[in-house]
Amino acid sequence: MKNTFVKKGLVGLVSTALVAAFAVATPSAAQAADLTCTKASTKVETCTGTDANGAKFEIRMPSNFNGTLYVYSHGIRNNVNLPAIPVIAPAGELINYAPEVAPTEIVATALLKQGYALSGSGVSTQGWSLEEGVDGALQVLQAAKDKYSKVSKVVAWGNSL
Repeated sequence: MKNTFVKKGLVGLVSTALVAAFAVATPSAAQAADLTCTKASTKVETCTGTDANGAKFEIRMPSNFNGTLYVYSHGIRNNVNLPAIPVIAPAGELINYAPEVAPTEIVATALLKQGYALSGSGVSTQGWSLEEGVDGALQVLQAAKDKYSKVSKVVAWGNSL
């Protein structure tokens, strides 16, 4: 009985220490560069910018915004150009630094029509760049909140990272 109490206390202490360490060790999101916004249609405003790491990001805000912002993580990308492989990838694949706000434009359009805002960040270093991916997501989130004060809910989603 006594041993269980000690284990529970130790788990609580270690958990608290880890939370405190990460809260102190996690840097606050650096200020992103000025946004450039365009309204190609009367229904969606698109803002682009570059974060403190040099990665590009994008925010799409529908005119019928419902208060929820989706922050998309595109996942791991190749850090070298891939050659063409017949049938599988006939054109090959080039390094892609572009931000993505959804897995496809069909998904993006459907969410925007329902009033959801979309955002996403690229990364300046391709490959396994988990730290930059998380930091980029925080920076695009802060840029969206600074520009659009009506953001009340945030949904993090994506392929990975």
